[in-house]
Amino acid sequence: DDPRWASHTKRYPRLTVHQAVAHSFCGGDASLNRDDDPSADISLQSLALRAKNDLRWLGTKEVSNSLYGPPLSDIQYIWLAQINVTEDPENDANFREALGSAMTVAEALCVCRAPPEGEGSRLKYPLAFPVTPRSGAALEHWEDVTKRCPSPSPEGP
Repeated sequence: DDPRWASHTKRYPRLTVHQAVAHSFCGGDASLNRDDDPSADISLQSLALRAKNDLRWLGTKEVSNSLYGPPLSDIQYIWLAQINVTEDPENDANFREALGSAMTVAEALCVCRAPPEGEGSRLKYPLAFPVTPRSGAALEHWEDVTKRCPSPSPEGP
């Protein structure tokens, strides 16, 4: 293995991307969501907003930095140990694959404006499995995906 990863004092898990296929309810009735309420429970957020948030947290590197916590991030996700993924020699490739997958998911689920709790009318599920990640220069424009998908509020488009 890569000598930068071998250490007697730091034993980080090797990180890799694994897809876990799961269909959620995709509803089009935006009047059922509470996307405009920051204090609303996640179960009241639309599937579209959840996918956009996942993409944003990944694209801003909140996810990878918060696995370690301070000083990389003011947030520390709850893990048994701090994980500095930037020290993994495969981090860049794994990050790019995860970001590309999140872009594909967020764009496809943009039409799912209801919470995925099974209420309201069901739309045909828009995401194809396995998820095909974006790649190349497109990854640098992950924010464009969030802009193309309007905020899924009852008043909005």
